[in-house]
Amino acid sequence: MLACGPGRRGSLPARVPRPPDPSRRGDLTPPLLLPTPCPPSSPPCQSRRPKWGSRGDPRAAARPGLLSRRGPPVGGTVCNAPPLPPPPGGPPRGRTLRAGRLQPGPRSSGLSLRTPRNPKRKVGVTVFALPTPRARSGIQVPDRPLPDPRPSPPARPSTMGYGALDDPAVFTSPTLPSDPRFLATLTNSYLGTRVYRDILHVNGVYNGALGDAHRADVPSPVNVRLEAPEGVEVSQSFTLDTRTGTFLHVVETPEFTATHRIYAHRALTHLLAFSVTVRRSAPQAQPITVRLRSDFTPKSRDLDLHLGPDFQGARYLSGRTLSPEVAGGPQPTVHMLWTPAPPALTLPEARREATWQFLVAVAEAEAEVRRLFEEGAALLRAGSLYPAHVEAWGALWGASGLDLDAPLPLQRAVRGCLYYLLSAVPSPAPGVRDPFHGISPGGLSNGSRGEDYWGHVFWDQDLWMFPNILLLWPEAARAILQYRVRTLSGAQANARDQGYKGAKFPWESAATGHEVCPEDIFGTREIHINGAVLLAFEQYYYSTRDLQLFKEEGGWDVVSAVAEFWCSRVIWSPEEQCYHLRGVIPPDEYQTDVDNSVYTNVVARNSLRFATSLGRDLGLAVPEEWLRVAENLKVPFDPKRRYHPEYDGYRLGDSVKQADVVLLGFPVPCAMDPDVRKNDLEIYEAATSPRGPAMTWSMFAVGWLELREPERAQQLLNKCFANISEPFKIWTENSDGTETVNFLTGMGGFLQAVLFGYTGFRIIRDCLKFDPVCPTEVRHGQVTGVSYLGNKLNFSFSEEEVTVEVTWAQSQAPALEAVLEPSGRRLALPQGQTVSFPTTAGRIQRVSSYTT
Repeated sequence: MLACGPGRRGSLPARVPRPPDPSRRGDLTPPLLLPTPCPPSSPPCQSRRPKWGSRGDPRAAARPGLLSRRGPPVGGTVCNAPPLPPPPGGPPRGRTLRAGRLQPGPRSSGLSLRTPRNPKRKVGVTVFALPTPRARSGIQVPDRPLPDPRPSPPARPSTMGYGALDDPAVFTSPTLPSDPRFLATLTNSYLGTRVYRDILHVNGVYNGALGDAHRADVPSPVNVRLEAPEGVEVSQSFTLDTRTGTFLHVVETPEFTATHRIYAHRALTHLLAFSVTVRRSAPQAQPITVRLRSDFTPKSRDLDLHLGPDFQGARYLSGRTLSPEVAGGPQPTVHMLWTPAPPALTLPEARREATWQFLVAVAEAEAEVRRLFEEGAALLRAGSLYPAHVEAWGALWGASGLDLDAPLPLQRAVRGCLYYLLSAVPSPAPGVRDPFHGISPGGLSNGSRGEDYWGHVFWDQDLWMFPNILLLWPEAARAILQYRVRTLSGAQANARDQGYKGAKFPWESAATGHEVCPEDIFGTREIHINGAVLLAFEQYYYSTRDLQLFKEEGGWDVVSAVAEFWCSRVIWSPEEQCYHLRGVIPPDEYQTDVDNSVYTNVVARNSLRFATSLGRDLGLAVPEEWLRVAENLKVPFDPKRRYHPEYDGYRLGDSVKQADVVLLGFPVPCAMDPDVRKNDLEIYEAATSPRGPAMTWSMFAVGWLELREPERAQQLLNKCFANISEPFKIWTENSDGTETVNFLTGMGGFLQAVLFGYTGFRIIRDCLKFDPVCPTEVRHGQVTGVSYLGNKLNFSFSEEEVTVEVTWAQSQAPALEAVLEPSGRRLALPQGQTVSFPTTAGRIQRVSSYTT
């Protein structure tokens, strides 16, 4: 039997902002918050993986008429709302975005870096474009120029500059992908949609009972498409600007430039908005008309929708979900206020430029949605809605991030992962009280019935995404833990239903914490979910020492309940004189009934050790049983071959679906000798299916970085590029483009390979370890805003040098020091001072707090 814990670490890349580049079209796009008259003298404008392995979804056979989750939405209820009256100016054209009309877009191939889803609540939505004397549709705005709504990137030292074509933060293409699943997503943790999709989703709004629970489809008024004119020379571009969280469609002709801008407001998360700006490019006097295409209809298969009275020119729609998740549970109600986009917009002959604004607001009650509508309208009139959105994104990027001096494909992959993951979590904002309902593998933009695991939350959130979020945005990490606290009662019910004590967090979770996996086998056997949940709590505690969460806000209740579950789930083996966990499904889902999954047993042991340690820190009496079970729980180990068998009876060479044993060491602490770590990596690299899910190879890469083999690590990390779809860096679960899209799990694994692999960061009880490793492709890296014990640090590294700077500290944050290995040299880290030293391993800790 082998004990487990940390080993050697790798190194991480750095983040560098780009100064504003006036040559980039995005920087020259006219402000969208004003129709400004052109003075007469002005010159013209210039221009579950299947969670059941590869065998398919068993629920399809179990329930006739239900398609596999890889299929399209099934069945549904159409609302009884009457059709909307046509907007002023004529009926909408009502054409649907069809994949066949789109130009094919490339997918990334296996690119080498050598080249390139509580109480009853109401949810409301408002969309509006108020008619004014100056525009047929749109918010009235001052007849004066406004500041450019695109502020410069946050001020931070930059080590590299970017041109129009090599900006790693901006993804531009002249065409859209042929498969609409690969269109960019716009989310802000409360609202989420895919560009040009006819539905949106609301945080925590699910329809359907238990295994049928899925994100409720809400009709999306922002599903509007700017049409290119026919019969003239046209140039188009489609851009996702991750720096501002904005999607832009630009149509250029010799006579005009039209810009369609869409965004999910980062600070005011109940708002979606879009605008259309038309700017005259030639000195002709004729009116210019651009056409809009929208297929918005007030229908939903998940909501009983009804039209209501208009409010301040906006139309009103409301409806409740059809089925609660559990009997007697809440059925959220959706309220929507909106003004639809007209079929056409005309720039008068005397005008040089005009902008039409449209807004969506979502809330939990009719009164609240009206208030939000008024607030959004006021901000639009003041010209400050979009700037506030850009400012919020700028603050996030300015506070924390990751930059690399590396090949552009790697830079863009990192930036895309950071953008989509950050879009999925809440930002700290005054007055925001919305409970967060977790992160599903496909994010808030996906998860309708029949797609992307129906918006359910898995271990993906806690093990694959959480570490990145914790290191850079601990407030968002706290919101993830609060989701698990709020759903604890459901987890306790799961344990009781299975005949155990404590809490068993659901393999698939929605709003209540009750198991919503349609097949009992996975809900009852994939118990390693509990270990992932507690690992997240453990890492958060070591990184923040946030006693309030554990003492006053339910954190200890979660930790102790999971410990109770493990103790009730183990069985004593008289023959082996140790505890067993029998009849489980490990991360390798090719196996559905094994004993003593090494991964499951290690996370169970770690959970019990942490619960014991935390209880003592909190001054609580903890059962002696917790530590006794932890220290006597079997951890399979082959002393002859010096490797960890995946489970009792594993045969060398048996095919493995995905990363399993290789998770021991990182992200799961498990101490082992370097030769054992190497044997695990080599044995399971050869046995792992090449068709496994996207996050697999990133964990192999971390392992090889620990062992100081960066080139071998990079070769495996490069395999992840086959899962990235161009042009908007949308990840797919499988490298052939199948299964979940916008696969945040894969992005989370990839980021961990960079953020923790390159830097060697490891969060342990008393310190933050580092041990940088640079593959040949990575010349320099910088992690901005590393959060540790109330401090913010910048950590940059290269093959020659490491630089650390404490840039900010809370009032009660402890002073920090760096301790270098193997010399033991201590370097104070005063706030505001840069400390550099030759690249080596070490740790960051409280001053004089570490005991060797």
